[in-house]
Amino acid sequence: MRRALLVVLLAGLSAGCLSVKSYVDPFLPAVGYGDLLPRRELRPAALTVAFHRNGEPASLGGSRARDEIRTVFEKSKLFSAVTEAAAGDADRFDIVLDNRGDVGDAMAKGLLTGITFGGAGSRVTDGYVFTVKFQKTGTEPVTKVYRHAIHSTIGKADGPQGLAPMSVGDAFSKVVEGLVLNLLLDLQKEERL
Repeated sequence: MRRALLVVLLAGLSAGCLSVKSYVDPFLPAVGYGDLLPRRELRPAALTVAFHRNGEPASLGGSRARDEIRTVFEKSKLFSAVTEAAAGDADRFDIVLDNRGDVGDAMAKGLLTGITFGGAGSRVTDGYVFTVKFQKTGTEPVTKVYRHAIHSTIGKADGPQGLAPMSVGDAFSKVVEGLVLNLLLDLQKEERL
């Protein structure tokens, strides 16, 4: 039975009957690259990035998360280089991006939407917990935690009012960018960067 329902859902999505729209939650403060202060002395940044789903390591999505996070660090222009391995004189960032959500609830909603070919639309939320341990050479480490979310609709479901719809990929990129920029700005405000 489950397999048949999944086939119906996938058939509806592949036939274009069901549209998926994503919306970036406005809860996290909006920070742009222009909000960051230039650093007098650029130092390298060493990143370790782990991607989790509901607290458990996940390989699917891990490389995308690493690439997105690294891109924001590079675009910030706050570092002389961004590497994946620890470097002696580098600012070290140990990052865990945890995608939190109720998988069972999302599957149930998705199956209902698939069975009705989008007539019964659904909305799900993917929460993200961004935990970063930052250590500058010669200082004590500090840990920062940020939260963000993507709301997605499938079929004939209304999205959150006032938010622009976009693809899931674009929403993920915006969420990662918002998390990293908030982290960097906060570290600057605390005079750690």
